[in-house]
Amino acid sequence: MTSLWPPTGGRGIPGLLSAGLVFTLMLAAPAPAQESPILARPRVAMPTLTTPPPVIDGDLSDAAWSQAAVIDALTEVDPSEGIPADPPTNIYLARDAQALYIAFECFEPNPEAMVVQDMKRDGGMSEDESIKVVLDTFSTGKTGLFFVVSAAGGRMDALLTGKGPRSVNASWDTAWNGRSRILADRWIAELAIPFASLSFPPDDIWRINFERYHGARRAYYRWAGAERQYRITTISKAGEVSGLAGIPPTAGIEVVPYIKGQHIWPPADAADIQVDDWRAEFGGDLNWKITPNLRASLSANTDFAETEVDAREINLTRFPTFFPEKRDFFLQDANLFEFGWESGFRGRPRAVPFVSRRIGLSAGHEIPIELAGLLAGRVGSFDLGVFTAHTAALAYEDDGAMISVPASDLIVARPSWRISEALTIGAALTHGSPDSTEDTSTYGLDINYLYPDFAAGDIKLSAWGLISEDEGDAEGRTSGGAWGARGLINTTDWFFALASISSDDSFRPALGYVQRPGERNHSARLMWTPRPQDSSSIRRFRLGLAPSMWTDAAGQEISRNISMDLFGIEWQNGDSCGIEIDLERDRLTDPFSPVDGSEVPAGTHSWQTASVDYSWSRTRPISGSVSYEQGGYYNGDIKGFSASGAWIPNPNTDLSLTVSENRVSLPASAFTTRLGTLSAGYSFSPDTRLESFVQMDNVTDTLGFQGRLRWTIEDGRELFFVANSNWAETESGALAPTHQDYTIKLEYTLRF
Repeated sequence: MTSLWPPTGGRGIPGLLSAGLVFTLMLAAPAPAQESPILARPRVAMPTLTTPPPVIDGDLSDAAWSQAAVIDALTEVDPSEGIPADPPTNIYLARDAQALYIAFECFEPNPEAMVVQDMKRDGGMSEDESIKVVLDTFSTGKTGLFFVVSAAGGRMDALLTGKGPRSVNASWDTAWNGRSRILADRWIAELAIPFASLSFPPDDIWRINFERYHGARRAYYRWAGAERQYRITTISKAGEVSGLAGIPPTAGIEVVPYIKGQHIWPPADAADIQVDDWRAEFGGDLNWKITPNLRASLSANTDFAETEVDAREINLTRFPTFFPEKRDFFLQDANLFEFGWESGFRGRPRAVPFVSRRIGLSAGHEIPIELAGLLAGRVGSFDLGVFTAHTAALAYEDDGAMISVPASDLIVARPSWRISEALTIGAALTHGSPDSTEDTSTYGLDINYLYPDFAAGDIKLSAWGLISEDEGDAEGRTSGGAWGARGLINTTDWFFALASISSDDSFRPALGYVQRPGERNHSARLMWTPRPQDSSSIRRFRLGLAPSMWTDAAGQEISRNISMDLFGIEWQNGDSCGIEIDLERDRLTDPFSPVDGSEVPAGTHSWQTASVDYSWSRTRPISGSVSYEQGGYYNGDIKGFSASGAWIPNPNTDLSLTVSENRVSLPASAFTTRLGTLSAGYSFSPDTRLESFVQMDNVTDTLGFQGRLRWTIEDGRELFFVANSNWAETESGALAPTHQDYTIKLEYTLRF
């Protein structure tokens, strides 16, 4: 039996010290300080009752708006902190028994300078003229809902997960309406947020906040918490909205059936499906809001036909590529299943007990999920996420070998207890394996502390531990452990973080992910982003340092990286550039092949690379970026170049192209990798969009295409048409089709 806690080894002192530091800071952290007089100013709004409701069409001439409560005191947050918003903005609030109605009147003396680009649903809208609304219906000061409407007509909604102002689940969707209209000297946005789409207690007071992004100046105007160290998503600094008592409850039941027709070539099972056959499938979800903040869901024949394809990557490292989840079914409540801190500083997990892509997918092949259940939400001071699924067996061919995936029953449970507004303790449990019939389990605990009012910023502290168990071999069950600890301080101009993570070689979470089993990582990151005073051209500079070291269980170094942001600058117009140097060392016990026909020999390799990049802001119709890297690569050299460009002539049309090339020279071989992607989209309206995506690379010598038409009849009622095609290069250099599928799918939500 291997050691479980902590992983064995005599030189794990840095990790133990990090864990001790985190727990010490948790115990010693001060109580929240009193707010400054500026932040203590009361921000309270009360919507007027209206009958009939306003029509949501971007027209303020409805009688309901003339009687609505008005907010006109927004404050500039960035770039000039603390001054009255200019141009001004009026916000109108009204309600009836069915919905909360909000309208923004955004004055604009120079409409020609407006940034109006993004009409699509759940688009980025990063530089578009837009308005934002945050709602915290339970007045927790941590979790909430986020709504955005752009001047072009784009809409986005998101869930604020309670793990800090940057923890936003943009894949969450609910039913609401938003429309905008541009006039000669202003633009209008109107929202209707049905109470049936929200969870809330019978209390009279919620938290609310408003923000306008003025794309022409890249300026932010906010109602409450209008200081630069806070974001609109810092819910603890939101104002209050009252007058919400007496809203009638709803049954909270949704039935979401779907029907689809699909043609696949070549068929997955030639004996079952003819080459020219279309097949019909149906299934759906049943959602029940047990309480205002607890939802149960049952899904039959779960379908992901409309999901976007993964963006390709050319991986020159010795570790597998990690792709993010894109299936809405798993993203909707993803925040409830986050454990510890979900990913490393570079945005890639290093050890987690649960990765949703382990369910229903195997090497890019879809495994049928015949039945799935979900319980998600909050009960008192407890957050709860429970997921269970039964997947069918599947056999497929991969590189000439037949792969058999057995049927499986899978369970994931993630409860957490909010001891206070700052401190949370949680647990994780998974059972079952998606690719074997072994009896496997993973379980563990985590503790998280968020102190949002430290030195004009916030402190986050986290520590966790996990154990995995499986059937093992003839000698008995195999167990392994993993643990991690992290602390960070984030202020307006500074970011500092320390972290340690460690796992046993026998730690194998069947539903999770471990980047480097049997190794330990100690890492830090320091970033400084100072702002020049009263500069008309420069918004901020950027300098940073990020060392990281991996060791074995005995503390012997395996690899290390020191990344230095020597210089970075962001201009007021949104353009930016940077210079970075990386110092690398890696000890290989075995050779590895970055691409076929190449080999990096075993041994210790040290090298350095330097890179420079420049980006042109999306405030222009034409934008893009370029980057160049040169230096060492193990025992050879590398030169890398990438460029991307986007053309958005109007809010309906967008076209983007990205190309990259790496030229690698090793003593025994040389190779060049190339990757190109092309995407195009046309929005007939904010609710109807046609888009296509083409990818090709010279490592797999394949080309992939996806075309997708999405028509949102209304929220929760959508029609999709999706076409996927793949081609492979033949020996003669021609492209031959290897896979094609066409799907038409209707999803229609019924609410009771």
